[in-house]
Amino acid sequence: MSRFDSLIIGEVARDTNVDYDGTTVQAIGGAEMLYYASTIGGRTFDYMPPLIGIAVMYLSVVIIFTWLQGRLERRLRESDRR
Repeated sequence: MSRFDSLIIGEVARDTNVDYDGTTVQAIGGAEMLYYASTIGGRTFDYMPPLIGIAVMYLSVVIIFTWLQGRLERRLRESDRR
């Protein structure tokens, strides 16, 4: 495995790590989504549905990133075997 491949895998693994203070939340815009959820909750006096919606959206994005990381790692592993 070349140094470039190791660097890419390390960066992707670091970015898809579920970390609430990490780069994934910042890239998705987690702070903005929580702000809008609390705004909607303040208007309707029901905070749970917007927060559950944001949790589902966040989970789906993390699952997609993790799936893409697996495909990238598999492709890089296959290219190293050749």
